[in-house]
Amino acid sequence: MPRAQRFEASQYEVSDSLDSIDELIGMIRKQIQVSLDDPATRVLASSLVSSSYKFAPDPRTGSPEPYVEFYGQKFYVVSEGESVPPPCKARDFRCEVVKIWNFNVLNVRYTADLDDADLYQDLRTILTTRSGDCDDMTVVFCSLLRAVGMETAARVISLRGDSWDHIYPLVKIPKYGWVALDATEDEKEAGWEYPKPAKYIDFDMGGG
Repeated sequence: MPRAQRFEASQYEVSDSLDSIDELIGMIRKQIQVSLDDPATRVLASSLVSSSYKFAPDPRTGSPEPYVEFYGQKFYVVSEGESVPPPCKARDFRCEVVKIWNFNVLNVRYTADLDDADLYQDLRTILTTRSGDCDDMTVVFCSLLRAVGMETAARVISLRGDSWDHIYPLVKIPKYGWVALDATEDEKEAGWEYPKPAKYIDFDMGGG
């Protein structure tokens, strides 16, 4: 599966007013809670961090590849030709974050909302379509990370100072602190974020 596609700030504005940002965060929190109320979310997250994989022939190569299942769909957990990662050791929170990061990057493509309308979706809907914008990426990460007991937040940034342009999740990793998880830029790793935004606001997204 391709990595998330490049995000262009001009394509998407989160909001121009704090009241609208609060509304945005409220909608995202609602979809995270809907996702957490679904028992399948906990099963998926636990399968990822414990490497409880099934194997199926990759249609491209015919070789067995590890996958997890969510509502009858197969989601591969490693790129073609990569080795299967071992389970995360007890309390290895960094390992858990990396596995959830890799899953999202492999299986959810950055796609802008249609007609400039914000669509707020739960985890099941996002994974069914395998696509979503930065709101949706925040829902995916926060839902799966909270399902394994991790503390999450969301950061809304302004790149130039005249509008709110982008949102992405943060996760608190014990001994490491807060780490950005912006999967909307191609060829970036967990921890990357836009350097020196004009301003930003962080919002608690629960967990921990």
